[in-house]
Amino acid sequence: MASDQNDKPFDGRKLSDTICILPFTSLSVHATRHLTRCQMTEQSSGQISDSESAMDLWHGKKLVELREKMIRGEFDEIGCRNCRNKEVKGLRSKRQHWHELNLVKDLWSDPNTFKTLPDNIFHIDIAFSNFCNFKCRMCSGAYSSQWVRDEEALIKMGIAGGSGGIKPKEAARRKEHMRRLSEDEMRAILEKSRQVRRIEILGGEPFINQEFFLFLDLCKEYGIGPNTEIMITTNGSSIDRDKLERLTDFKYVNINLSVDGTGEYFEYMRSSGTMKWTELAESALLIKEFCKQRNKINPNACWKLNINGSYQIYNSLNLYDFVSWIVETFDWNTSEPIVNSKFRHSWEHRLLFGPRHLSALYISDRLKPLACDQHKKLINSYPLLNSVRENSYLKDIETLLSKDHKLDPADKESHWNMFCWYTLALDEIRGQSYRVLNPALAEEIENTVSSSSYQNQVERWKSESLQGNSSE
Repeated sequence: MASDQNDKPFDGRKLSDTICILPFTSLSVHATRHLTRCQMTEQSSGQISDSESAMDLWHGKKLVELREKMIRGEFDEIGCRNCRNKEVKGLRSKRQHWHELNLVKDLWSDPNTFKTLPDNIFHIDIAFSNFCNFKCRMCSGAYSSQWVRDEEALIKMGIAGGSGGIKPKEAARRKEHMRRLSEDEMRAILEKSRQVRRIEILGGEPFINQEFFLFLDLCKEYGIGPNTEIMITTNGSSIDRDKLERLTDFKYVNINLSVDGTGEYFEYMRSSGTMKWTELAESALLIKEFCKQRNKINPNACWKLNINGSYQIYNSLNLYDFVSWIVETFDWNTSEPIVNSKFRHSWEHRLLFGPRHLSALYISDRLKPLACDQHKKLINSYPLLNSVRENSYLKDIETLLSKDHKLDPADKESHWNMFCWYTLALDEIRGQSYRVLNPALAEEIENTVSSSSYQNQVERWKSESLQGNSSE
């Protein structure tokens, strides 16, 4: 590929309207040991096995064909659905985020980046297994070993499991300890990653996974760290100073602490009794203090805490308290943050779109004004949020709640009914109760489940589930 006839500088973003840099530069290993184009999809590019390594699959037919389609401007309906759904709604997608990322700015201007058989890995997205001690309500057995039994119970009740994006019956059969990436497989990946710029560690829960620490040792052996960023998504339950010390070889360390709400919201949505909210808040402070110490020891490095949340129906009425906690934890109430979030503590509150019945897109009409009030109260209380990068997440929430998305009324009601059924079923399995959340949300659920339209739809779903099981 070369510059056009007018000798304009090459810009890979102009190759097509569907181009994404990730399949050309990033290796993505899913928790189910499949290779994927990125971590926004479960669409498999092949199963890592004794006969096919991750590198075999990275140069394999499926990813080569995907790269060719992107260059031609063709849209992959299944594997790129997450980003497309956001973009058509006027929301920012991960594809667009990588269009703007300084980390790969020079790669966009290099024609050699867009080979269908790439030479180098510049970015690694890796989950070593689904081994986890949490069972977050928006998760599934594909990502959490603790979810497997609950998923089996849901399927028996007629509900199609968690959110893993794989067929529910396949998800339910997943063992709690799947075959892990071997040391040889890790070495094969790192051998092609000598120029890697960022490594993102996902889960399962990395800090209870021995393969994660083996991977860190191998990164050190291969000299990967002093020039590399590392971002680790964690539930915070098993972090201590000794484990954080294992990361000190990297020039940039971002600890993504997964939390979506305060108090009972956290315990209901995330930990399910494994961890108290007060313990999570203490873990956040521990990470924050460790980052401060590391940045003082090595001013040329950067350590930061990032609160990593997802906005959905469950926490739509907790937005004000949640962001207020973040502001206080980061001391933004006494010292206004710099605009550039890369070199300071930060937070994300991405819109959840899967599973669809948890998406705030389908929040009931009675609750939507209350969710809008949460957003307005937040902006009025903290004007500084208008001037920081995190404002983009608040704008996405505002767009989701205020824009007419022309949803089919029957489809919207169906998703809301599924939200209520899923909530009650999971409560029964886990011995929890939605009543610990906002009273208005609890009342809306109770009004829904007492209606004949809800009861009739649930009976139809149960009947369809039984028929599907008997036909197997």
